[in-house]
Amino acid sequence: MAIDLDLLTGYLDEEDLRYAVERDGKALYVPFGGCTVRIFIIEDGEGLTFQAPQVFNLAECPRREAALAWMAEHVYGTKIGHFGFDAQDGEIDVSHFFPVEDGTVTKEQFIRMLYVVRQVATDDVKDLRRAAFGTLDDEDDSDDALADGDDDALDDPFADEDADDADEPFEGYGPLPPAPLDESTWVIAAADALARLARDVHLQRPMTHLRDVVWPELLALREASIAAGQAYCGPQVLASMNIQGDLERLIWFMVARQRDGDLRITSHEVQAVLGRRAEGPVQALQRAGVLVACDHDGVAPFMLGHTLLDPLAGVLPFEHTPLPPTIDPANWPSAPLAEPIWLKLVYGACHAHACDLDNRARLRALREVLWPTLRGMRTASVAAGQAYDTDELARANQLSEAAELLVAYCAYEASAGVRRINEAALAQLVAKGSDWPVDDLVSRGLLVSCDDDDQEPYTVGPAAAEAFAL
Repeated sequence: MAIDLDLLTGYLDEEDLRYAVERDGKALYVPFGGCTVRIFIIEDGEGLTFQAPQVFNLAECPRREAALAWMAEHVYGTKIGHFGFDAQDGEIDVSHFFPVEDGTVTKEQFIRMLYVVRQVATDDVKDLRRAAFGTLDDEDDSDDALADGDDDALDDPFADEDADDADEPFEGYGPLPPAPLDESTWVIAAADALARLARDVHLQRPMTHLRDVVWPELLALREASIAAGQAYCGPQVLASMNIQGDLERLIWFMVARQRDGDLRITSHEVQAVLGRRAEGPVQALQRAGVLVACDHDGVAPFMLGHTLLDPLAGVLPFEHTPLPPTIDPANWPSAPLAEPIWLKLVYGACHAHACDLDNRARLRALREVLWPTLRGMRTASVAAGQAYDTDELARANQLSEAAELLVAYCAYEASAGVRRINEAALAQLVAKGSDWPVDDLVSRGLLVSCDDDDQEPYTVGPAAAEAFAL
């Protein structure tokens, strides 16, 4: 089902956003303070392109190579909103393409992409300017100083209109419900406030109101509820992870976003909610397993990890399934075992220890304890006369312990209906410093490219699928 203009303008109307429609009906202009985002319907409604043109220019840049290197790093760590560079005239734009094909785009997806492109064009570009010029004085750090193009050249219907956020009407949030509240009700109240005021982290007045007024009121409401006898687990859970102050505000902001269906939080959004530089806090939260990279690549976008969500499962404003219990191999039956029983143990180990690829302790136990134990059980079973197709496969292809674990993991995922595994996920299963076995597995046909291009994502190949009883 291709998308059309009526669908998109309906989303904008629901969000009370100003916009203009190009005469041919295939483009929208959405103005913000500092940039205008163009939205193009392409390929007969089978795709959307978001573009913020001329956000910067490198033609007169004294540190052009440094700026290009910064842009490359930004593109590598960003899923929505990439910088583009025109070598002919030095112009920089921000764009994002969303393929629709025969599907559609939800309101949440559409608004999310719109805001993130706007964020990159108006906020991330400031860091690009710093890279280009070395330093930037506070008086120059404004939206007007970031663009080097001519508004008239953009054919922007809002070019002469003052779109400064400071001039937009703003009403304070509230009132909050009175104390005492049980914890689940407090979490909902906090999520409602954070979702409303931090919907667009670029708007200074709502964010300031959140940090200076509403958040302190939420903390006071919680304290009053606890004093009135309500039991709260959140403060203890967060304190045990050394999460307090603005870090706690970040956590509940991410809870609110996850409740509303958005699990991909950008590094700039983290910084905006904290109100300060985020590199150090993000790294600490990642090491603790509180924040995890959505794409298992160590960089933004981020989501909350099981380490935090599991102990809060009873009060979260959305359904959350905690991780299954870890496996103690001492509870496994002794060899010899028939291969179907052994495969059940293999899949159970993958389910319990590889269901969260950001849980380092579980993955380490799988690599260093469970998988070697399972291979030892298989060896003993074969020596006792049991026939194992997986053993014959491993011997015929001279599979290392690490390589066969990747095949077993892909077989487990395929048994659960997941047949597109990217390299970032597989890399989590390989110990640091170990050889990378994926290319060899692909060359042997034990893993195959899902798109027939010898590239990720992968799934288990026919021979391995047969051996692992798929």
